[in-house]
Amino acid sequence: MNWQSGVLVALVTLGAASALLPILLWWLRRNDVVDVPGHRSLHDQPTPRGAGIALAIAMLLGLLAAGGVPWPVWLGVIGFAAIGAWDDLSRQPVGVRFFAQLLLAAIVATGLAQIFGAPVLWAVAGLLVIAATVNATNFMDGLNGITGLQAVVWGIAYVAAFRAIDQVALVPLAVALAAVGLAFLPWNMPKARLFLGDSGSYLIGASAGILAVGGAMAGYPLAFIGPLATYAADTGFAVVQRLRRGERLTEAHRSHVFQQLVALGWSHTRTAFVTAGFTAASAGLALATIEAPLMITVLLLVAIISVNILYLALPFFIRIRSNASKGTSA
Repeated sequence: MNWQSGVLVALVTLGAASALLPILLWWLRRNDVVDVPGHRSLHDQPTPRGAGIALAIAMLLGLLAAGGVPWPVWLGVIGFAAIGAWDDLSRQPVGVRFFAQLLLAAIVATGLAQIFGAPVLWAVAGLLVIAATVNATNFMDGLNGITGLQAVVWGIAYVAAFRAIDQVALVPLAVALAAVGLAFLPWNMPKARLFLGDSGSYLIGASAGILAVGGAMAGYPLAFIGPLATYAADTGFAVVQRLRRGERLTEAHRSHVFQQLVALGWSHTRTAFVTAGFTAASAGLALATIEAPLMITVLLLVAIISVNILYLALPFFIRIRSNASKGTSA
């Protein structure tokens, strides 16, 4: 895929998303498809949800413009967006959605393994990574701008990574991912007029998961899994905390780092950009592992882990600083 094709994919995706989002917003309002805030929500106004429906169509048009995109990409984009839209438009049981995710992730991962010539065991690992990334993105999508920014960072990071290893089959997906994130941001940040909904978070999470799995199967696991580290760390840490407290994982909560940062006084925009910054740092370190000697790769892995430990510790440091300021003023 040359740069002209990449620009075409970006322009088609961006243009289609920008045209479809206002039409979809009108339709969602007309049909009362809105997200009503609860006591654990970071929002206080009912807001239309389901932007992923428009973004999925735009992404498909961008991929169509690219031509030659592997079938697992088409299936992943259409399938995961459809599962999410199904829930946006008529709430579905968690178990039903999760089963559908696993089945779809298994088919997509098996297809990727065939394309990249990876062993069957890689398909099992790919299934887990795709399903986990879809759900982590869904869990993290509770803040204005956070997932849109992640889509932009992930898209750019994966374009760079695939170009670095001279594998271009999945580059159109990476370009389209960045484009839909960019198109959605004006509708969701700083003030949210529209939410991604499950259709959008599933679409973006699945796209990132497919890109990560494809790159890992191409022979560079750390370079392609690394960009997912911040979302994985935040989600994993929140799940562990909730399990320790005996809470049900399906109930609303405020255990994520981004939720704690907002509770400590940070704005949605500041928190979203800081989270995206940590993802960009993880992605940059991961990209540096390509063709790196073993010792350098180990050091870079330690750096990625350290960066995300720092991210998890942000609320702790802010509380210490706040308490120190109160002590000084007293």
